[in-house]
Amino acid sequence: MNYAYILFGALCIAGAAYVFVTEYLKQKKNERNKKSAIAAAGIVALGIAFIVSGFLDDISIFIFISMLMLGSGLAAIGIYNLNLYRTCTKPLSAVYLYSQETGKRGENAVPTFRYTFEGEEYTSRSAQQVSARLIGTKYRIDQPCQILINPEKPEVVIVKHEKPVDDIAKIVIGAVITAGAFVVQYMGIFSEVLS
Repeated sequence: MNYAYILFGALCIAGAAYVFVTEYLKQKKNERNKKSAIAAAGIVALGIAFIVSGFLDDISIFIFISMLMLGSGLAAIGIYNLNLYRTCTKPLSAVYLYSQETGKRGENAVPTFRYTFEGEEYTSRSAQQVSARLIGTKYRIDQPCQILINPEKPEVVIVKHEKPVDDIAKIVIGAVITAGAFVVQYMGIFSEVLS
């Protein structure tokens, strides 16, 4: 039994709980960033991988679960983004309210808009991160702008349709990593190399 792996796994799960509470649950329902929930789930999976590896004292299980998590997480983000482009088709006039910068250097931002759809007023964060530079040049606080919403779920907003090449690449690379994890684990390569 490797107690260091178990302890690190517990710390990962505690960190995921912190991310989930501070980034997801504290936000209003229509402003929640689902990618925060995906990130928290990924950190939990990493923690579980460490704990299982610690109890079994076998690092190859950690590598397998990590590759599985990385591949499926990457593919999930690509699928999520493609689904946004497929469902957010209704152009609508909105009022830009503010943006929340994301990332360490603030290169990206998530804008928030107020708009009316079928007589009901919404205030929603974009489900899509955009360049902070784009926000600085395209949007002014309390000024009208164009957005795209999902007519079935009007609280889901994106700023623009992106070229899906990046998201298709995420899905393909994620599938290759996931398949590779199974192939390598089945062949026992990690166990042989690490022993």
